[in-house]
Amino acid sequence: MPSTPIRRIAICTGGGDAPGLNAVIRAVVIAAVNRGWECYGIRDGFNGILFPERYVDGGVLRPHSG
Repeated sequence: MPSTPIRRIAICTGGGDAPGLNAVIRAVVIAAVNRGWECYGIRDGFNGILFPERYVDGGVLRPHSG
């Protein structure tokens, strides 16, 4: 079976604060963009996927470019 190249990823955290988490998310987004991948963020851990209606803009967001 031929493998499909990665074109899109989503970042899901536990939804709470953790030291250094913003730096990790930033590094992942930069690495994804440099590879030409689309990168999405998920609000409040799994809640953004399970309950997107709770969020005005939805539970899964694509970061602004530039």
